Amino acid sequence: MTSLITYGEKVSLPTGIREGYDFVGWYTDPGCTQVFSADTLLSDAVTIPYDKNVDMTDPMDKWGNGATTNEDVDSPWVMRKLDLYAKWRKTLTGANGIGVTYDSNGGENAPSDTMLYLDNSMAVAGAASTAPAGKLFMYWVIQTWDEGQGRYVDVTDVSGTKQTVFPGDTFTVLKDNARVTENDDNTPEHPSYTYTVQLRAEYGDKGSPSTVKTIFDANGGSFSEGTKIKGVTNLNDRITVPAAPTRTGYDFVGWGASADSTAFAVASDPKLASEKGYAADNLSGLAWDAGQDANVLYAVWEPRPVELIVQKEIEGKQADLTKKFDFVVSVTHDGKTYSANAQLSNGEAGKFAKLADSNGLTYDLRYGDEVTVKEAEAPGYTARWTIQDVTAGDGIICSYKLTESNVTVNNTSDNTITSKVTFTNTKNPIPVTGIAAATLGRASLPLALGVGGAIAIAGVIVTRRRNAGWGA
Repeated sequence: MTSLITYGEKVSLPTGIREGYDFVGWYTDPGCTQVFSADTLLSDAVTIPYDKNVDMTDPMDKWGNGATTNEDVDSPWVMRKLDLYAKWRKTLTGANGIGVTYDSNGGENAPSDTMLYLDNSMAVAGAASTAPAGKLFMYWVIQTWDEGQGRYVDVTDVSGTKQTVFPGDTFTVLKDNARVTENDDNTPEHPSYTYTVQLRAEYGDKGSPSTVKTIFDANGGSFSEGTKIKGVTNLNDRITVPAAPTRTGYDFVGWGASADSTAFAVASDPKLASEKGYAADNLSGLAWDAGQDANVLYAVWEPRPVELIVQKEIEGKQADLTKKFDFVVSVTHDGKTYSANAQLSNGEAGKFAKLADSNGLTYDLRYGDEVTVKEAEAPGYTARWTIQDVTAGDGIICSYKLTESNVTVNNTSDNTITSKVTFTNTKNPIPVTGIAAATLGRASLPLALGVGGAIAIAGVIVTRRRNAGWGA
């Protein structure tokens, strides 16, 4: 089905019905790995260009097939599209989930998994079993139950290649691969079954002992003993994950396969990582980067939120301390500009943590952002600014980066980060005009000018006292 949605609005998501299946949700990719949230606002970030000569919309059956024309060809305002894919899982009659067992295949210490999984869900492969004498554990082979043979057999693709998974990596649990056994309490009214899938160990000849190097790279952060932790471990043996590194302005989220990883491959908690039993291998193209003659994992960091404080100060004996000054705070992220406005008078401070773009999409200020604070022109005032009461400059525009020298990291329970920029406006002095150089004696002036003259003269006298040399 197709529908038109305005930018900045949410998509009304249907659920759908499919016999023998439960609806999981909507995804933005055909492999159903990227979940689409019903709270998502349409923007360039979630849409892609719309080729109306390729993408057909009508007529379309209930499965989304059969379209031969595009009704948007004559609608130039429709320029981008969002494709969503439904994910389904098979229903499990008489069971809450599918169990996973491990066959050590002649070895020992096969891992156990007490979890139950829904169809088409992901599970993490257990640690390597202990290989028989003279053998070396290689990987787990995913199996399926063959009812005709009454046993589990290896899952293979069309070329006959086995479907394998390494310890610590994920695999898909499928109802189609499960053995289904009837439980003792099964009845027609209340069906009760057990579903089980199996992974078996695969071993190879051990030969001479093999070791691999491991490197944990702090990736911009640091450990207590430096920026990298190096080690050597036996091939496919369980590795020891170090305590998390630290980095000013960032939260540590885990260990990734590359320096620019945004998702972790190994959990951040050393205890959890140890329980999952991550192992090291010497093969390239897997979860670890083996390009440096070692297995390298990089710290994955997430910049922490920052609260920007804009302080307003007004100076000058002739200044209007009640005057409001207009400010705009802005930041550009992924090609989009987000901003917020405020009006501040003397002594007031505006706090900015969340900005918005023209469509109402919001963005949280974060450590490392390049932020711009702009004050509107105020005739009669001269502006200057100061960052963190240290760095100063003149003018109504202050642009700077929210990094260590320009922020305050509060070492409290909430670990907040703030940055303060102070704008000080000084009222330009207004010269007294309208009275020429005095030619009368001071004593005679009040008589010549009357009451009005007395006010003017008082001003001239004060001016002479402040600025020697004024007057005749």
